[in-house]
Amino acid sequence: QKLAPATYACIVSNGRIMFGGLLDFGRASFEDFEQLSPQSRIFQYFVVQRCSIVVNSLDGLYRAVHYFPDDNTGEFKKNMKRLGRVDKVHFKRVNPTREEFIALMGLAMWSDDISQVNDGLMQLVRRNRAAILDDLHKHYVVIGMPNYAARLGELVEEDMHIYRMMNMFNE
Repeated sequence: QKLAPATYACIVSNGRIMFGGLLDFGRASFEDFEQLSPQSRIFQYFVVQRCSIVVNSLDGLYRAVHYFPDDNTGEFKKNMKRLGRVDKVHFKRVNPTREEFIALMGLAMWSDDISQVNDGLMQLVRRNRAAILDDLHKHYVVIGMPNYAARLGELVEEDMHIYRMMNMFNE
């Protein structure tokens, strides 16, 4: 597959599309996200802004693993290290399914990092993270995964790995 080089204008345009898509994802996936009062709508933008770096990293890794599984990971690692991003090898080990990837996006959106704004938002974060994990638990039961606790641990570890790699705990 041939990729076209990105230009600044393309990146800005794609960033706007991603931001709007994340707002739509939040509104469609989380009832309380959509029900924020008009004065609190700024929190929607804040939540999306705070999670967009992690979601962009997840999206890039997901696409790299699924569309370019045999590419030279050495070059990929060098570029990812230079950019301060998570590396493909770690993500490939976890290799989330589509459903798990969406759950990771939701967990990234409702990170503990945004809960520092106020107590109400902290409760929202906790409630939505619990709902995501509960839905993932139900998904594993439906597909008959007997040892889903270990798999869930891998996914949560991946979520934490992304935060560590992006130095989000030290900001």
